[in-house]
Amino acid sequence: MNGGVLPKMWRNDFQFGYVSKMKNRIPLHFIAVLFVLMVAGFCFFELNYSATRTLLNVPNTSWPFITIVGIAAVANFYILYMHVVTPPHPKFLMMPGRKFSIRAHALGGGVESILGITALFTGSATLAVLTGVFALALHVPASYYQTQGTFGMKGISVPLYYAIVTIHGYCAAMLVITQGNEVVWLERTYVALMAYAYFRIFYTILLQLRLFAGSQYTLSHIMAGSVLMPVIFGPSGNFFLFAGPLVYLALIKFVYRPNEEEWKYLFEEKERFSLLDGNLRKQWLQLNIQAKEGSTVDELAKMAFDKLDKDKSGLLDRSEIEELLVTWGASQRLRESFFHHYGKTQKIGFGSFVSTFWQGERSISRLLVNAPSDSRSQAKIVFDHIDIDKTGFLELAEIEMLLLEWGMDEYEARRYIKRFAGSDSRIDFEEFLNSMQPIWRFGFESLKQGAIE
Repeated sequence: MNGGVLPKMWRNDFQFGYVSKMKNRIPLHFIAVLFVLMVAGFCFFELNYSATRTLLNVPNTSWPFITIVGIAAVANFYILYMHVVTPPHPKFLMMPGRKFSIRAHALGGGVESILGITALFTGSATLAVLTGVFALALHVPASYYQTQGTFGMKGISVPLYYAIVTIHGYCAAMLVITQGNEVVWLERTYVALMAYAYFRIFYTILLQLRLFAGSQYTLSHIMAGSVLMPVIFGPSGNFFLFAGPLVYLALIKFVYRPNEEEWKYLFEEKERFSLLDGNLRKQWLQLNIQAKEGSTVDELAKMAFDKLDKDKSGLLDRSEIEELLVTWGASQRLRESFFHHYGKTQKIGFGSFVSTFWQGERSISRLLVNAPSDSRSQAKIVFDHIDIDKTGFLELAEIEMLLLEWGMDEYEARRYIKRFAGSDSRIDFEEFLNSMQPIWRFGFESLKQGAIE
């Protein structure tokens, strides 16, 4: 299959594999529910029977508590500002459910933050109850809905996310049940809400200092938890921080029973702009390609293609492609996505090679200067950036690779692009402009800021 042209229908063997994979999501949902119930039980015994029970109506005026709350409050107002002026990540806007959840998440979190800090300063029981109501009605359900799509190492970030959302919901429920008359539940609810603010603080610091590249999301989750868990639980907080993921992983191991590839997937850092391991890719090129000084990206791509095309047929078969994907550290989901589109026995030409996994590390050589302000021009820049083979069309595989690169779950990515799959299985510019605003709006901001590296 040359030039990036996709088959009009997916092969049956891949359809059956896809359905089978979907059925495997059921044990994951069961594990999530079981883990949430375990966290809620821990909250009940640890928070309702802790020593602070005798001090429920005494506000915490210690300097550590005030400092932690103050920093989080300032950061949260900045985060609210960024929600207003910055386009959300495309994965939150692709499907109606995601779009509703991110709006509920932002609205609930914003209102709850303002009500919570006001209630803490004024001592108003009414505002305290409203804080709990907004948490339970909007922020907590929306957060649960988004949990499986979190970045970082899924085996660590997902249970930490489930844990803090459950703690937030439990404290909010107790705040409502006690009618806002026990200030400790207001404090705990507000501190749990601030987990996202502290995550953003630590993540920004790690990015700016260029520390712990390849694990920044996961480490930021852990660092945020290490600050807030002791405030909520006392001395047992950090024990829970490390015990929680271990319990979740044990449930995955014995209930889901993952194979080696699935288990490895849980510990791969999922970032916003990464499909392949850049170091492995660079090593392969150094060992296999005798590139001349000053070789362009297109020239490197052609040399790599010729190296892989052992029979010099001008096409790469499945074994040649898969060998390269494994060597470059491509995840199982990326390999499945590629062959899901291109078929088990199909071959690909140079155009398809360039427009898909060769561009797993999408790059931009410079920041955009005098960036256009009109939507059509911005969309065209992103369209041309994705349309590597310059056919004037985007193949569905190109769109899916980009969505996977941005961290979207492959099931949801396929649901999204299936909505726009016409008889030719291609997207032209007008369709891209009118139907895929989340992609080009976010993509343009990413390009403008030089975020795709």
